[in-house]
Amino acid sequence: MFAGETGANFNYFENTGTAASPTFVQRIGAANPLNGASDGFARGLAKYQDYLFVGYSKLRQNSSIFANLDFSKKADQCSISIIHAPTGAFVGEIRYLNSVDEIFDIQIIPEVVRPNILNTQSEDFKAALITPEATYWGKKS
Repeated sequence: MFAGETGANFNYFENTGTAASPTFVQRIGAANPLNGASDGFARGLAKYQDYLFVGYSKLRQNSSIFANLDFSKKADQCSISIIHAPTGAFVGEIRYLNSVDEIFDIQIIPEVVRPNILNTQSEDFKAALITPEATYWGKKS
């Protein structure tokens, strides 16, 4: 599967061959699961099983390059749309209301239920205990 964007529309190409011998077929109209999904500034696409995850970035207000494009007024939030690829049905959405403005890429981490982002630049990582079932934070004394 390969998807690209031109203008405000997604072109969707499905690999009907194999990984070793790919054959790409363009899906258009109702056969295109991304038909109508371009509702903002798309910045990432990932596929996991039968689902497509499309990332959208909030457009910077001072962007002179994108400000006059058709989608610029719709690009007012950062989100990830989830689409069922076989039917094109919109399944759900993750919206970042105030902590994230831009998405640069989407990667799926299979079988991980509670991912966390920690680094050693602050002492917060020392208070975290992460198990496959839950995440715990130690209380500072």
